[in-house]
Amino acid sequence: MVYTCKGGFIDIGHLREAADRTAYIQDLLSDNLHRKKTEITFKVIEPSVYHVSLTYPPDWHCLEKKEKQALIEQVSIKMAQSFAHTSLVWHEILTWFGFSSLGIFPERISAFSPEDTYSDLLGVILGGRALQEPQYNRAMTLLLDKTLKELEVQPAETARRAEQEIIGKWYRGGFYFFVDMKKRNFDTGFDGRPIIPWLVPDICPDAQPHPLEAPTLNSPTIGGFQAHLKIYPVEVERFKIYRILNLDPSQPIEPEMHFPVLLMEIRQQEELRSGSAAVEPDCCQDDAAADCSGSVVWAGAFLPRKTIT
Repeated sequence: MVYTCKGGFIDIGHLREAADRTAYIQDLLSDNLHRKKTEITFKVIEPSVYHVSLTYPPDWHCLEKKEKQALIEQVSIKMAQSFAHTSLVWHEILTWFGFSSLGIFPERISAFSPEDTYSDLLGVILGGRALQEPQYNRAMTLLLDKTLKELEVQPAETARRAEQEIIGKWYRGGFYFFVDMKKRNFDTGFDGRPIIPWLVPDICPDAQPHPLEAPTLNSPTIGGFQAHLKIYPVEVERFKIYRILNLDPSQPIEPEMHFPVLLMEIRQQEELRSGSAAVEPDCCQDDAAADCSGSVVWAGAFLPRKTIT
């Protein structure tokens, strides 16, 4: 965990996993696009099954091999960023309803902690950039270093001071399973607005948060491709989700349609439990620009994490 003046707390584990999800999905999409597949099924970490329906451009058969390869590289990265972002929001939704990656302890404690979605989205963005370079891992290392500097990453001493500022205000407790979360950030980018990081007041007092735009997949997309993503959950928590959606469990989750409904329900549940202040940062410096400065809570890990330079 690091603290940055413009991005608040950044969870490096979340960031790198998001980047690697993007790289994995891009590799899968590229392979299937080269084989002109129209239906693709895949999984990431959670058991849920993702299904992509693809439509190729009408003139696809007329294009030269080099043109096809160039288009596949571009469109597979764009699609992968969109699908990876969707899968990461889906992970937060699942954990809110009690899903556990290890199958032992529910992870609701850490669902939608204020640094998670920003760290995830930053990873998706950097992953997409790294995929355009010859060596993905090396590119990720260089991009991460460069980006943290641009966000004005702070020494560990400052990060620890930022943590002390939020103890008792944004979370209580120490060891993961005994944490009482007092703040959560439900901004995901699915409403068309950027995700704005929550900054700790009085740490880098003159800093303005650096918002990030969530990847969107307009249809048709680059080169005339069309893609439609559906999620088929198999986790036990799906029954709670389907009841909220009033949807038959045999039907897929369609993110663009169903995520806003689920996110609104989750937000309302948290407001009922902890009050409206639990879902907002401390204050807004500029309501028109939505440049909000607040704090973050302890993120989701099975052991306390160290703040690092």
